Amino acid sequence: MTHAIEAIISPAATSITDAYAYQAIRVIERNLPRAVKDGTNIEARMEMLHGSMMGITAFCSALNAIPVHNFAHAYGALFRIPHGLANAVLLPVVMESTPDLYLPKIHLLAEAFSVKIQDEDSKGILAKVVEKLRVFLSDLGLPSDFSAYGINQSDMERILKAVVTDPAAANYPMSEELIMSVVSRVSPVRIN
Repeated sequence: MTHAIEAIISPAATSITDAYAYQAIRVIERNLPRAVKDGTNIEARMEMLHGSMMGITAFCSALNAIPVHNFAHAYGALFRIPHGLANAVLLPVVMESTPDLYLPKIHLLAEAFSVKIQDEDSKGILAKVVEKLRVFLSDLGLPSDFSAYGINQSDMERILKAVVTDPAAANYPMSEELIMSVVSRVSPVRIN
């Protein structure tokens, strides 16, 4: 799902990558809950393979601004958080924290997620998409933060450095303030 969303919002997106990413979102949203609920559901698992393939194809072909992956790389390397879980936790927070990256294509994302639009402006539509995504992730049983990973205050500087120096930062550099804002939302700090 993150591959598809980051492909759509990429400055290097094309009509081909948009088509693959859009369809990937629709297929994944429909089939991932079915596959999680019943791992023996071969149809849902096959559809997930299709959705995954379309998402990564779009992602690789539109590779440019990938802030969610930038953070996920850091958390995976530092705390051994599985890549998919890191992306899932970070996706809604990064979307809210970097709205200017998502707003140009928010109508396409809303359509992919079947979000009903009334009289909302682009920011209101983004909020609805993020809320639908949060419900989707929660229904799958995924956490909304990394509290289970024992991240301490002393880890904050390491996270910042990992995000700033990740190769993904080359195409979409983020300020220290933005990075720490995201980090504070997904990394409830334990007091030593």
